[in-house]
Amino acid sequence: MKKVKKLGETMQKVKKKIGTSVQKYRYIEKKDFGDRLLSFMLDVSVALSPMMLWNIVMLAVLGSLMSFSGVKVVNVIVGVMMIGSIFFLNTIICRKTGGQSLGMYLYDFQLISISGKKANIRQMYMRDLIGFAIPFVVLMLFTSIFGVMAYWLLNGIVVLADKKHRSLIDFLTRTCVVKIVGSTFIAESVKETVKQPSISEAAAQKTVSINSVDLHIHSNFSIGADYNIEEIFQSAKRQGLKTISITDLNTTKSNAIALRMSELYGIRYVNGVEILADLHGHTVHVLGYFVDYQNELYRTIENDALLAEKRASIQRVRLFEQYLGKQIHVDDLLENNRFQQISGEMIARHVLNHPRFQDCEIIKPYLLGKMKNPYHQLATDYFAQGKPCHVNAKHPSLQDVLDVISLSNGIAILANPYPLFEKDENLLILALQMGIEGLEVFRPDYTRKEMATLMQLAKDRKLLITCGSDFYKEGTGRAIGECHCPKEAEPLIDMLLYAKE
Repeated sequence: MKKVKKLGETMQKVKKKIGTSVQKYRYIEKKDFGDRLLSFMLDVSVALSPMMLWNIVMLAVLGSLMSFSGVKVVNVIVGVMMIGSIFFLNTIICRKTGGQSLGMYLYDFQLISISGKKANIRQMYMRDLIGFAIPFVVLMLFTSIFGVMAYWLLNGIVVLADKKHRSLIDFLTRTCVVKIVGSTFIAESVKETVKQPSISEAAAQKTVSINSVDLHIHSNFSIGADYNIEEIFQSAKRQGLKTISITDLNTTKSNAIALRMSELYGIRYVNGVEILADLHGHTVHVLGYFVDYQNELYRTIENDALLAEKRASIQRVRLFEQYLGKQIHVDDLLENNRFQQISGEMIARHVLNHPRFQDCEIIKPYLLGKMKNPYHQLATDYFAQGKPCHVNAKHPSLQDVLDVISLSNGIAILANPYPLFEKDENLLILALQMGIEGLEVFRPDYTRKEMATLMQLAKDRKLLITCGSDFYKEGTGRAIGECHCPKEAEPLIDMLLYAKE
């Protein structure tokens, strides 16, 4: 135990000097089968290691160093030790090493969850308990060694047959043993890039650095976005991006077309969606990656969202009518409105451009030509959060959204998490406890301090990390690929991309 603790302290010192080590994985291949078998046999030996004490006792008896009467006492001691080692020893080792048994450590294997993160302690214990300890004890009691061998043989067949080479218990615990293929060190210079404020923050923001990965882009399937799917791929190709994800609001319609465009333009594509959810009265944005976009659950979410937003739109109009003093014809606003949604800015644009409303007192200040963007200003004054005509559409609960993403084999990432963290850190922690698997750490609207804060939180809680531009259209100060993720930190994003390969 002292050696393990000392090793951990040494690793912490190394990390402080040269940075953080980020391991890369791949699924087990045929060439790894021999090492995987040896790794498993070594773990079995560890679990059964107290049996060696019996051998020592027998040698002591044969050498007249111990009487036969002492064997009974030793039997009890060894029996207790056997139970402890079979049920707990490998799990303790895995916990100390972050998901590696002794065999895995020696042969470069790692236990991870299907989300791509390192397996948690509960997964480790359940995997060892149900997959090894209980079957071993029960089968040894009732069928002797032959039953145990038959069970291991069946497990071996399943491992060989499964595409990801998972054992029976891996399907239950949602885990997978993968091969470690190397480590990428995020050097101290990266931390400085994220943590240290520059001399001129404004000047730094003017320099647009394009990342090779952008996992938060909106097509014209999202309200307010201009680019169609092919235009997104054309822009990504020009910018030299290698991987993108289109995450439209409450709909997965873009994914089928995007997958075809991916082959045409030679850009890797990750199935995506962004879903608005409710967390104790707060609206949060959840990104779902690698989702089964054809799942009927997403059609239900889309239909419910459209209906809820239409109701909220009409309510916005009715509230504003009370201040305006005149009726607004909703049909005029919904005509040729693809999404059947009426935003505050749409209402502002309508009343400021329609002669019928120009004598209304509340809009006269916006008609004087003194404002740079009177539509936006009117919308902010009346429809923003906390303003008199603000109406939130009803969203599904965060837990329901996470369940949908999980049922469609996706990975749930919290988009734009810093405002929630700043408002109430406990709410963010609650979201993580409910099943959020990662954070969108790198965004063009975050300061370096904000990114550093989220980076530390993700590291402490072993969360996945993503980057995204949250691009909607030109003229907003954002570009596809502009995620403000340091180049040296892109291997952190790769952990998500490798999770579902």
